[in-house]
Amino acid sequence: MFLKRILNFILILCMVTPEGNLTFTTQVGCWATGGKLTERWRKVNQVRTSKIKNISAVRKKITAEFQLFDYENNNTVDVREIGTIMYSLGCFPTQADIREFIAEVEEDNSEIVHLEKFLPAMTKVLLENKFPPIPRTKILQAFKVLDRDQNGYLQPEELTKYMMEKGEPFTQGEMDEMLKTHTHRQENVIYYPKIIDKLIADPGM
Repeated sequence: MFLKRILNFILILCMVTPEGNLTFTTQVGCWATGGKLTERWRKVNQVRTSKIKNISAVRKKITAEFQLFDYENNNTVDVREIGTIMYSLGCFPTQADIREFIAEVEEDNSEIVHLEKFLPAMTKVLLENKFPPIPRTKILQAFKVLDRDQNGYLQPEELTKYMMEKGEPFTQGEMDEMLKTHTHRQENVIYYPKIIDKLIADPGM
């Protein structure tokens, strides 16, 4: 989760935006002859069945992630959790994307989002691959903007200053936990190429 927020922060700070959004659409035709299903119809039916199963799996995944942030157990979450939920589902939206999505699903500016409204909107986002993973070169480019000496690493104090003052600020507790996880113990620096590798290897982090 911290990796996603770090990436989001750096993209905002450096004004680097993801590219290559893909849209998945399926157009199929089918027919029946003499009251019997043709081979094409059977294949189309298999595609439809597979698609239905896929949609069902996507909806279950979304619901499970949503419920992790439903602290009142009433099928609602605070709007401030929406970005985190989207990241946890493997999406890489910009802050502008998140604000636009919240405007679509928020309940009358109440700062509350209901599952029944979030679920279809988020399902559409995932099925259309609307916010796909950002290429490694883009992420690396963003980190290098912060790494002015091009050392391949950042000082913990340097990253802390950026992360707590820019974009969506981290709290001190969040920074302490993040630094504990990603700072090289002997050298006391943060090798950002390793963070990028972890992020790419597991988009759900």
